[in-house]
Amino acid sequence: MNIYRIFIISVKQQLRNKSGWIMGLLFPIVLMLILGTTLAGSFDHSAKYKDINVLYKNSPNNTALSLAFQGLIQHGKEIGIQFTAAENAQQGIESIENGKYASFVNVDENGLELYKNENNALKAGLVEAALGSFLQRYKAVSEIANETHTIVNSTMQASQPEDHVKVSSLGDRKLPKAMDYYAVTMLTFLIIAAAFNGMGAIDGERSSNTASRLLCSPVKKHEILIGKILGMVLFTLLQALILIGFSKYIMNAYWGVHLGAILFIVIPAIVMAVSFGVGLALLIKNGMLVMQILQMGMNILIFLGGGYFPIDKLGKVMQSISNVSPVKWINQAIFGVIYSGDFSSAQIAILLCLVLAVLFIILSSISFRKGALR
Repeated sequence: MNIYRIFIISVKQQLRNKSGWIMGLLFPIVLMLILGTTLAGSFDHSAKYKDINVLYKNSPNNTALSLAFQGLIQHGKEIGIQFTAAENAQQGIESIENGKYASFVNVDENGLELYKNENNALKAGLVEAALGSFLQRYKAVSEIANETHTIVNSTMQASQPEDHVKVSSLGDRKLPKAMDYYAVTMLTFLIIAAAFNGMGAIDGERSSNTASRLLCSPVKKHEILIGKILGMVLFTLLQALILIGFSKYIMNAYWGVHLGAILFIVIPAIVMAVSFGVGLALLIKNGMLVMQILQMGMNILIFLGGGYFPIDKLGKVMQSISNVSPVKWINQAIFGVIYSGDFSSAQIAILLCLVLAVLFIILSSISFRKGALR
């Protein structure tokens, strides 16, 4: 019962601070609008290709499709796609699974099959777009219809060249546009900023001189701690839902068909962020210092997590460094759920957030002495 009371009081206190929570919600929304609008051109996935490595296995039969594909291989160097021949289809598929190539293209008498590397979704998506353009450019529909009757059907005859490309791997996905991308990254921005809510829940008790009365009450320390954390988690979750709803219904951002699964990622992430803020505020009594640490740490984590722009554009070294940021894993998990229905990354992100949350809660418990709120 005491936990519930503190939980309700914490939520009410946060709601009373209207300017604080409104600005906390508006900032990521405005940032999403600015970045999603001004950087829309950089997310035009059909605009340019660069340093893309594709493994392929072309049909030994000189069908129209295999001959046309040979022309694409020659043209690939001009547009920044490097094609490398595979010994067989099995080698190509294994190379994709090992992450050595962005895509594997298998051309045989049945048509063209594309395997994509999920960990390099942007380049794999560019390859898929290039194949669609290739089929149209070489008029593959009419050529295949004349020479490879086994794959001709009414859909192919309707001048839809993309239908000749069978996408395996984690396919049937779209690539995020700028607004789609920043809707997700600003959600994680809001989540990480929940550390300020956790810090405020503790520092607010000090500044309002209610800490002494709270400690003198018959409420146990762990009840105070749990109630505060749960209150801030619920409050931040409400903010997250508003941001998702705004981006989805006002800005038409794409959130896929698994919103429930996304929330299963969001909630542990919020618990992690709030617990960190609470733990830091209990460990360091100087509220201004705590705020400075949180601001600096949040900006670094969001930058490394690709919050402001995709980190894969900065090279392999920076990609390796970005692994230390939980934001990177949260973003990767959400994008995986949205665009490929892949829940494996979600499991990693949830486990990581829960482990860090437990560590921060333990830190809070150790720091929560009677003098910690004074």
